[in-house]
Amino acid sequence: MAQNTDHDRSSDAPRTATSLNYATDQADGGSTGFQTGSTYKMFTLLAWIEAGRSPDTVVNGTPHPHSEWTACGGPTSAFWQPKNDSPGQRGPYSVRSATAQSVNAAYQSMAEQLDLCDIRDVAERLGVHLATGGELPWNPGSLLGTESIAPLTMASAYAGIANGGRFCAPVVIDQVIAPDGEELGGQPRTCTQAVSPETAATAFDVMQGAFRGGTASGGQTPDGATLFGKTGTTDAADQVWLVGGTTRAVTAYWQGNTDGAKHNLRSFSNGQGGTYAGSRAAVWRDAQTAVNAALPVG
Repeated sequence: MAQNTDHDRSSDAPRTATSLNYATDQADGGSTGFQTGSTYKMFTLLAWIEAGRSPDTVVNGTPHPHSEWTACGGPTSAFWQPKNDSPGQRGPYSVRSATAQSVNAAYQSMAEQLDLCDIRDVAERLGVHLATGGELPWNPGSLLGTESIAPLTMASAYAGIANGGRFCAPVVIDQVIAPDGEELGGQPRTCTQAVSPETAATAFDVMQGAFRGGTASGGQTPDGATLFGKTGTTDAADQVWLVGGTTRAVTAYWQGNTDGAKHNLRSFSNGQGGTYAGSRAAVWRDAQTAVNAALPVG
């Protein structure tokens, strides 16, 4: 875990310092998580694949209203008409292309053919939970990441896909070694098969598109490792994410204001000739490059 703040627990700590751990749940570090944006689309993709649907199926990517849904086996009403990130995103998209380009309306069209509770259940099986506690919602808006979730939670969920669908809850202590060298053991692993290896492999394949001309272009590591992942951006573009990695290790990157300011990171200068949001892929790439060197695939 890393964050670009100094650690300071005093009441008069400067704005650049905090004692909160922004990567974890409120119970573990005091932070309340962040809206995940389109990184949450992975769970709709997984539910789509589990339902026996193909990632090459074409769906409607033009913004449109929808009110009748299936939830927990029955009909439910909820008006929803999300906009796409770019006005130019319209027309038919394959699920594969819609994932790479993060087309909101296309994912709405996918959810219209699924049970909203199945999408929620897939997320829960991969350890996803609200940073402040409580049950995950299944309302349509949650499909685009409106709930506040800790970066560690999202990293762990994506790691489950990298791990052939087998989710392992995070541990803090791998091993305790006594002064005489005796290994006393660490926290026990808690692992479950959240989705089938076949479903995980298909999702991993589809989500490579983000780095191959998709919204994570520029994030490819120089080692040429095969990467999968998904970007996320909130409606106001005041928070951005990139979660992904290799079959060996996953990195979750979050960027935003913690003081509640709604700075649009796509227009807010980073002081280096670019924008904060524009540096997302480069920062993630640098981190994942170091991770790949320590944990090479194979």
